[in-house]
Amino acid sequence: MKSKSLPERIALIELDSSHDECLLTQVHALKRRNCFILLVTNDLVRKRNHHLESLVDEWIHVDDRPENARIGLTGAAIGDALIIRRLMRKLKRKHIDKVIFNTAQGGHVRNACLFSLFRKIEFIGVIHTTRKFQGSFTQRVINLKIKKYCLLADFLKEQVISTSPDSSQVRQAHKFQITSFYPLDFPKSETTVPENDVETHIALMGSVETRRKDLDGFISLVEQCDSNVHFHFLGKADPQHVDVIHLNEKLTEMGRLNQVTFYDSFVDFDTVDLILRKSSAVLPLIHPDTPSAEEYFRHQIPGSMNIALGYRLPLLIHEAYRKIDELNAASIYYGLSTFSNALEELKSTGIEIRNAIKSNKRFASEYQYETYLRLVFE
Repeated sequence: MKSKSLPERIALIELDSSHDECLLTQVHALKRRNCFILLVTNDLVRKRNHHLESLVDEWIHVDDRPENARIGLTGAAIGDALIIRRLMRKLKRKHIDKVIFNTAQGGHVRNACLFSLFRKIEFIGVIHTTRKFQGSFTQRVINLKIKKYCLLADFLKEQVISTSPDSSQVRQAHKFQITSFYPLDFPKSETTVPENDVETHIALMGSVETRRKDLDGFISLVEQCDSNVHFHFLGKADPQHVDVIHLNEKLTEMGRLNQVTFYDSFVDFDTVDLILRKSSAVLPLIHPDTPSAEEYFRHQIPGSMNIALGYRLPLLIHEAYRKIDELNAASIYYGLSTFSNALEELKSTGIEIRNAIKSNKRFASEYQYETYLRLVFE
């Protein structure tokens, strides 16, 4: 039996190259409880998250192989099964008490659950889309091992608990614990932001592609802006991608290209932090006709939501999503033809909205640490 005086040994695992923006808040929470943290990621995630180096006790690569062997996960769960089995054995040798999957879905996580199904080690997961509770066979296998889940918004938790018949049946069968958790901590740079009362900066998160953002609608929004409004796309804008080429052409035709900043590769955290600290708002740029609209604000949240809450910035959201009550106090709503009105409202109420976010305990890091730790340890 383990002594109560010893710190819990936690493995925090991200088997893919996404959602690493959720790691820092979890690490901070676990450190509040003085846990030993073993972080497991691929090399790409490690290179992007150097700020975690001093916070975790050990960091290993999921794609570590014997010398001269092929390096890296193939992406195919069957082909990588032996790697996952080695990883599960390594966690056992390191006496890990609990495993937390930062993305608790997909074939690799399923295999990890199967390889550890009859071991006492507890598995916990963060789910990024409620679709995984709606008939996914792979998720049903994962559910045999994972009994505790975090969802990234209150309205998603309520949706799973009360509105999805399939998920309700699964919860009853497996006695899930489900909570909502907002990852609100993001790495901060030491650069001083110069004061600027002239320009209004608006940040857009994620890659620049029509699948994720209404880029045609964006043209309409820019047309309504004064010349002192500047937009920053804080995600990769591949200069060879047809969507980016088309957007650049349209902005050039309008004479507005100088009001938009693009980055042609991954944007480092220091740059993201600097832009966000001088921004007045965050714009998800998701509209009802956006291909991703079926997912965002219905089955999952855009990453920009928690970033805005973490930085206490107003969200500029299309009026179609006004029904999400928990965002009302943090949002300014617009239609495609009324964006200029939203910008005027931002000028007059922006500080008030920031204060409202700051005073809401749900959007405080300490509150989120407590919520997260209750799920993990109770």
